[in-house]
Amino acid sequence: MTISNNGQFSHRNCFDIVRHFAAFLVLFSHHFALSGMKEPSFLGMHSFGGLAVVIFFSISGYLVTKSFVRSQNFFDYLEKRARRIFPGLIACSAVTVFVVIPFYVDLGYFDYLLEERTWRTFLSASMLLGVRYAGVFSEFTFAGTINGSLWTLPIEFLCYLIVGVSLVFARSVKAPLALLVISFIGLLVVKENSISYTFYAISLERLLLFLLVFSLGGVLAFTESIWTGRNSRLCLLAVSVMVLYILRGRPELVVLGNMAICVVVVVFCTGFSEKIIAGKYDFSYGIYIYAFPVQQIVINSFSFGLYLEMLLSALGTLLLAVVSWFLVEKPMLKRSRS
Repeated sequence: MTISNNGQFSHRNCFDIVRHFAAFLVLFSHHFALSGMKEPSFLGMHSFGGLAVVIFFSISGYLVTKSFVRSQNFFDYLEKRARRIFPGLIACSAVTVFVVIPFYVDLGYFDYLLEERTWRTFLSASMLLGVRYAGVFSEFTFAGTINGSLWTLPIEFLCYLIVGVSLVFARSVKAPLALLVISFIGLLVVKENSISYTFYAISLERLLLFLLVFSLGGVLAFTESIWTGRNSRLCLLAVSVMVLYILRGRPELVVLGNMAICVVVVVFCTGFSEKIIAGKYDFSYGIYIYAFPVQQIVINSFSFGLYLEMLLSALGTLLLAVVSWFLVEKPMLKRSRS
């Protein structure tokens, strides 16, 4: 959603449909890994799933920055962000812990519910620490991982916090621009010195990598009036594509390539309008958080072949995402606007 010159909401973009594309791209990419194969790659820098995550963070950086500008204050902004992430995540955690995992443990259901580990697993998953329960999915092709997609959520929420705090001090392009410079330099230092540090399931390198993309989305949000002309858009797209082409196979692609992808995504999404989804619904988050466990179960329960199992997984995931949107996510988002 963007803001028109008169301050009204405008859906003249295609962010929603691109988010859905990215969510299914994660499912597509993961299906190879979960089936014991190598994931397809994009220019050798990312798997297709990794590319999708960069797309998500690019869109979030742009839209979340605009969301802060529209918010009354930091706490209003933070409430909106929390309502977007946590209700769907808590529901997904409940389904995983209280419906899926019991089929893979050697305990009666009520004995399982009385276990401290059960509730610790649910709380951990709901608090952005992922789903871990020893022994579950241990005999699967991709053994032991219940929902490997959730690793991006604590990084995304931390990006919300960092960008929000910076905008409190400077509600202008200076805030995301400063974060862009800091994350760029920090990423170079971390890579050059092979620094490995993780806190609250967040790798420092991954944080800087995605904060770089997130803050660049914010810079593009504040400078939109400068680059929305046709020639400016074409110039940005041309330079970004050239960066991706010229830096293929070079280590710089991990940093500059992600920035180029961000520019392409934001410029493309703001340059086209679609009315199929546009503000009506957003199943992309549900697709993202439910796909991994659905795929694990489908792949290891059937022998239909890669693409038929992928289709079955996509349909099952979409069904759960639709239910999540209408019963959990949408009602909570409506409350945040009331």
